[in-house]
Amino acid sequence: MKKLVLLFACAFCMLSASAQSASENEGVTWGVRAGFNLSNQHGYGENAGSKPGFHVGVVADIPIISQYFYVQPGLYYTMKGYKASYSDSDDGYYWKETEKTTPSFLEIPILLSGRYAFNDKVGVQVDFGPYLAIGIAGKYKDEETETYDGETDTDKYDCDYFGDKKGIGGKRFDFGLSVGAGVTFVKHYYLGLHYELGLTNAYKYEKIKNRNFMISLGYNF
Repeated sequence: MKKLVLLFACAFCMLSASAQSASENEGVTWGVRAGFNLSNQHGYGENAGSKPGFHVGVVADIPIISQYFYVQPGLYYTMKGYKASYSDSDDGYYWKETEKTTPSFLEIPILLSGRYAFNDKVGVQVDFGPYLAIGIAGKYKDEETETYDGETDTDKYDCDYFGDKKGIGGKRFDFGLSVGAGVTFVKHYYLGLHYELGLTNAYKYEKIKNRNFMISLGYNF
């Protein structure tokens, strides 16, 4: 855990130093982002569905080839996870189980961004690159309900998503690829869509990977 925190601190300091250096020489711009997540975990099973969440963060736009290509590092707080439901019924008997995970991450995307401005009011961008994320909090919740002959029994269980002993084995480190596109209006207002494809296992004991769809609104200073 300490090694991961140190890795992220070093990565963020390096990105900040690069942005500051480029800002002094070539005019880096900064922006804020916030929006809606729809996350899932691939490989969990056909009953696993998407779970809503949100993200909020900051980005830096560092020009590398005139006004057409940029490197865009960022730092986000983002929520991932999944929600799954199972049910069965037979002649007066009804059973339903619902699972939900709510892991939260600090995430650093490092995207190569191609830009094109149609005029002074509208510009578009296409982004692609890796992201690194470290889990900071999360819960696993399970609720099971049985109804038989009019009587209902409910059992609830929750634990730490990342806990080693009382958790479900969620891994704190996540790495993957992000691809997306965005539109900037009058140089300041941003609307973007991104999809994150996790490449590392989300759990210690299962081959399940994070997936996340993001809709972002932003302002560029």
